[in-house]
Amino acid sequence: MHRSSVSAPDLHDAPVQALGGQPRLIARLALIGSLYLAQAIPMGFVFGAMPVVLRQQGASLRQIGLLFLLHLPWVLKLFYAARLESLRPGPLGRRKSWIAPMQWLAALALACAARLDPVAGFAGIFLLLLAYNLAMATGDIAVDGYATDILKPEELRWGAALQASGRFVGMMLGGGLLLTLYVRLGWGPVCALLAVVTLALSLPVLLTPEIPPVCAAQERPQGEDVCGLADVLRLPKVRWAMPVLILPTAFLFSGFQMRLPLMSDLGLGSAVMGGVLMQWAYPAGLCCTFAAGWFLRRCGSLVLMRVLCAVGLVLTAASAWLALGGRASPVQAAWLLACDNALLGAANVWGYTLIMRLCQGGRSGTGVAILGSLFILPPIVLGPFVGGLGDRVGFAALYGVLGLFMVVGWRLAEALHAAARRKGLALLSGPGPAQERAGHS
Repeated sequence: MHRSSVSAPDLHDAPVQALGGQPRLIARLALIGSLYLAQAIPMGFVFGAMPVVLRQQGASLRQIGLLFLLHLPWVLKLFYAARLESLRPGPLGRRKSWIAPMQWLAALALACAARLDPVAGFAGIFLLLLAYNLAMATGDIAVDGYATDILKPEELRWGAALQASGRFVGMMLGGGLLLTLYVRLGWGPVCALLAVVTLALSLPVLLTPEIPPVCAAQERPQGEDVCGLADVLRLPKVRWAMPVLILPTAFLFSGFQMRLPLMSDLGLGSAVMGGVLMQWAYPAGLCCTFAAGWFLRRCGSLVLMRVLCAVGLVLTAASAWLALGGRASPVQAAWLLACDNALLGAANVWGYTLIMRLCQGGRSGTGVAILGSLFILPPIVLGPFVGGLGDRVGFAALYGVLGLFMVVGWRLAEALHAAARRKGLALLSGPGPAQERAGHS
């Protein structure tokens, strides 16, 4: 492969060859969708509904705050992803032997949590939910690798769209519908229902023969067999691509994290915000994930990055303006939160499409786990500092600072992309499927 022809680099420089035996695209996407949905619905309940449930049961804010530690397995998987992928495949296949058993363990943890009281047994529930997240995060290494394996380069944007849309479906079903069922049924039945749903969603992957990869590395050059975190980060393509991924999005995601507390400070109650999120924000985010997949094909990832940055700056300015006014109407909240979630969905599609393209090859699960974790790590680390700054200076000044850093990040990403192109690496693709395939020819 000549580097000058690369538009979206792979994790390996080896050429790839197409393999046969592929089901139709709709069948592969349905299978991938079921895997991401199995993760999203329980996660939507844990992070969307459980804070409400615990608070209504008299739990302290400290206990509720501990729930966010359950994100840790999803970040820490980058340290053991390579070890998992290097293990000998089990009887179900290289990917299925991890995906299905991890879903069964997750369902078992939920079933055990159903037998405990959410407040009196909080410590036990927390440990069980930590086990649940550890199982699903471990299975996610294989899920992301499987999705990357069975989609062609020009189809990867739909895999990224399914991954991003799963969050919104999970919040609507897990954070909305199951919260309603909790009021009627209580903690135990809802947890048992989640366990049954998790088990049921393991059936599609269990009953479908493992699909062979679309592309297989023919022969990697000596020294290119990526084995772990350090090996991935040493690759020149990754060293160029990760700053381009992180710089335009880190402060955009930080602004998103502060938007709901801002709405609360502007006088919107929980009932109003819940209605806005369920009726407008989450559906807008869901729709925009698939619109972003279409946009990527038509306009390319470079143009989409510019649109994301421009819209992010408009939302940041709108947030600062509302903060200065001291109040927000439900209509204003609906517009702002709908655009906010639409932006989040599109940004995740943009980021994970590039990550999946970078990682196609023999160790795709390792690559996606490592780069995906690094992609979401900056806003998690920045969260406490951004919140502390907001406490000191107020929301209007906070969004002014975030807007400044977003502009700097955008300009640096553009500069890095231009510098990479001069070295023969076009990290962000132009419009059209030909550009999407160029890096894999």
